[in-house]
Amino acid sequence: MTFTGPEIALNLVPLYQALREQGLGPFLAESLRPGRSLSLLGFAPQIWLEVRGGVLYRNGKRWGEALEIFNFLGTGLSRRLIPFWGGFFSYEFARHFGLPTRAPASEIPEAAFAYYSHGWLQRGDCQTKHP
Repeated sequence: MTFTGPEIALNLVPLYQALREQGLGPFLAESLRPGRSLSLLGFAPQIWLEVRGGVLYRNGKRWGEALEIFNFLGTGLSRRLIPFWGGFFSYEFARHFGLPTRAPASEIPEAAFAYYSHGWLQRGDCQTKHP
């Protein structure tokens, strides 16, 4: 469903907070530029990938080596922005490409991504909920 008009556009930050309080693991990314704002909010991730100590974990279980994360990140996508993979690579992930870095911090993963097939996309004052 698509909503248009500034009176219907949601503020996604309170929605993100409510989803977080419900334990639905939300992810919010925003690009706020005059006349071209874009917000993407996903919730209830189906897959969780994490790289720690050079090891890739999928949904908490050891899956393979760090660089195998790239086998996942292009899967399950469409021409629309939802579904999507949301997450980050730390600076220390570069060591898996043979680049010099400091040792990874034990409390922060070298990479962490989640796959979201449910969420909201907001462009300016037009918002779409998926699915």
